[in-house]
Amino acid sequence: MVDMTARDEQDAVRVTAEEFDDGATSDLGDIETIDADITDKRIQYAGAGVPRYLIVRLDQKEERIEEIEEYRLDWSGRRYRAHDVHRRVLLLDDPVEATIPFDVLEQA
Repeated sequence: MVDMTARDEQDAVRVTAEEFDDGATSDLGDIETIDADITDKRIQYAGAGVPRYLIVRLDQKEERIEEIEEYRLDWSGRRYRAHDVHRRVLLLDDPVEATIPFDVLEQA
């Protein structure tokens, strides 16, 4: 599972990809850097065959999760396609079924 949280006040986003054994962690500060990082990560993870990619969107105060965008690899295994946008609850069906309310994620 991919765990993405924002907790540090000076950081806009802290992304940790535990499932991928590379310990990829990125601390970012501005929107342009965040967008570039997201683009880079999509390319890297797709190239590594990671089947699912989640982007957590926070509110303006970076205190609450507004939504989680879920992307899945397309048929070619080279690009991610939008699969779902989760609001209030993250619903996963593969590799295991899980229903995780956002308030539980925000406590982590």
